[in-house]
Amino acid sequence: MNKKIHIEKIQIRLKGSTATRARSIGQGLGDEVLKLVAENSGSKSGSLKIENLNSGKISSGQGVPAAALRGQIARRIADLISDRMK
Repeated sequence: MNKKIHIEKIQIRLKGSTATRARSIGQGLGDEVLKLVAENSGSKSGSLKIENLNSGKISSGQGVPAAALRGQIARRIADLISDRMK
C-alpha cells in the first residue's frame, strides 16, 4: 500500500531561545514528524488535509538538549496528525 505524506510548512514559536538554538531545534523537525506519522499510521491509506494544527506548549529550560526538544515537538505533532488519520 502506498502512502504519501506532504507537509508544506511547520511553524513553531520558541520563546526565549537564541537564533542558533532555534535553528538547531528546527533542523530536521519536518523529517522527524514525517517518520513518526508514517510509523504511527501503519498500513492506513487515504488523504488528510490539515490547514492548521496547534500542538500546544512544551515547557523546557535552556538545559534541555536541542535534539531532545525537537523530538518532543515532533512526537506531539505526529501524535496529533495520527489521531486525525483514525
